[in-house]
Amino acid sequence: PYMDDEELRVRFEDKEHQAELQIETRVVHRVDSAGIVERLGAAITSGYAPGFGVSVDKIRTGKREAAGLKGEEAIFRIKDDKKEVVTFSWEFPGEPGSGDSPKIRVTIDTRDREIKELTKIWDSIMDSMRPTGR
Repeated sequence: PYMDDEELRVRFEDKEHQAELQIETRVVHRVDSAGIVERLGAAITSGYAPGFGVSVDKIRTGKREAAGLKGEEAIFRIKDDKKEVVTFSWEFPGEPGSGDSPKIRVTIDTRDREIKELTKIWDSIMDSMRPTGR
């Protein structure tokens, strides 16, 4: 089982607050050794942003457990001359060939600037996650 790449994507949009929540799962056959924090950190330190007039502020990064899965979290504010976006990300790398433990990525992108309120909502969403299908 799970020889094919099984993938699911769900997207919710709140036009009033210019926010988008996405949840993605994918059965993986090998686990990427670099986590979300390492990949984002490498992109930022490589200088991709300053050359394009973009600034990136780290709000919170680190390990975070959700639904009993040990993943990584990254929260950043990204600004350019036209807009400001706050990005919330959590990723579980998955277990190879497992339908019960696929790679999972949860993200919220929003233009809302109330970081404390947004972080409370994010924490509430992540704390409400539960395993299913077992």
